[in-house]
Amino acid sequence: MKKNQTFPAGNPEMNFEALSTELKEVPVVIIARTQGEALHGYWGRCVHDFAGYFPPPGPVAIDYAHDDSDSIGVCELSIEGNQLIARGKICPFTADDQASRVIYQASKGIPFQSSIRMATDGLVYDEVADGETVEVNGEIFTGPGHVFRRWSVEGVAILNYGSDAATSVHFDDPGDLTATDFRARGRQFQRAFGREQGAEWFLQGLTFAAAAKLFQTQQAARGKAEISALEAEAARLRGELAEAKKIAEAAKAKRGAAKEDDEKEFRRWKAAKANFRPGQAKPVPVNKPAPAKKAFNTFGRTDKQQAFVDAVAARMPKRG
Repeated sequence: MKKNQTFPAGNPEMNFEALSTELKEVPVVIIARTQGEALHGYWGRCVHDFAGYFPPPGPVAIDYAHDDSDSIGVCELSIEGNQLIARGKICPFTADDQASRVIYQASKGIPFQSSIRMATDGLVYDEVADGETVEVNGEIFTGPGHVFRRWSVEGVAILNYGSDAATSVHFDDPGDLTATDFRARGRQFQRAFGREQGAEWFLQGLTFAAAAKLFQTQQAARGKAEISALEAEAARLRGELAEAKKIAEAAKAKRGAAKEDDEKEFRRWKAAKANFRPGQAKPVPVNKPAPAKKAFNTFGRTDKQQAFVDAVAARMPKRG
C-alpha cells in the first residue's frame, strides 16, 4: 500500500482512483443538531429554533473538530423529526489521514459526536436575559442564553465532544432514528433538570414544557425556603447584635462612672493640696475620714468643773 502520495505537477491525466489505493468511501449518518439546549464556547447556552432553519444551497463538507483545512467527507442536510440529520460519506485519501483514523476508531467502538458550523448570512438570533423565558421548539427556554431564530449550516464537524451532547455519528445503518431521538430527548431532560429528576420526568411522559414549569415551581419553593431560613438566621444575628450592644453600653457607662469618680477625687485632692501651708498637716484625701483628735486629760473632772478650769486658763497671761 502506497502512503503519502503527491500530485505530479502538470499531469492532466492523473488517475485519482489509483491514488486512493483501494481506500473505500464509508457511508455515514450524523445527528448534527437536536432541539435541545447546547453549551457553546462562544454563544454559551443556546437553542436552535427548527422553525427558522433554511437549508444550504447544496452539500456541505464534513471536517474533523472544525478544522476547515482538512475536510474528511461530504453530506446533505435535512430536518427529520426533531433533529438535523446529515447523510453522506467519509472519504479517506491515505491510510493514515484523518478520515481513515475516524473510520478506524469508530470501528473499534469509539463514539463520536457532532457540531455544526452556522452560516453567518441570514443569521438571526435573540439574546435572552438572565431569568427571562421564551418559547422555542414548543418548549420553554430560560435565560441567560441565545435563541437562533433563523439559521443555516455551512459545515458539519465530527469530534469527540459536541456542544450538543445529544448528537451522534453512525457509520452503519442507524435504523429507526426515533430510538436515537428518544435517547437524545432523555439526555436533554437530564441536562435541564438533573440526572435523576430529569430521567424520572422523561419516563413519566411529561413534555419538556410541563417539566420546565414543574422545575421552576420546585426552584421557587426551594428559593422561598432558603429565603425563610436566611431571614430567620438574620433575625437571630440581629438579636445577638442588640444584646452585644447592650452589654457594651453597660460596660461603657460603668467605665464612665468610675472615671468620673476618679476625676472628682483628683479635683478634691488638688484643691486640698493648693491650700496646704508649711507647718500644717499634710492634706488628707477627702474620701478618707480624718484621724480623731486626742482628748485632753481632764483628771476625772465633770463637764462643769472642766468648763471652769478652761475659763480660768483663758484669763491667764500667755507666755511670750
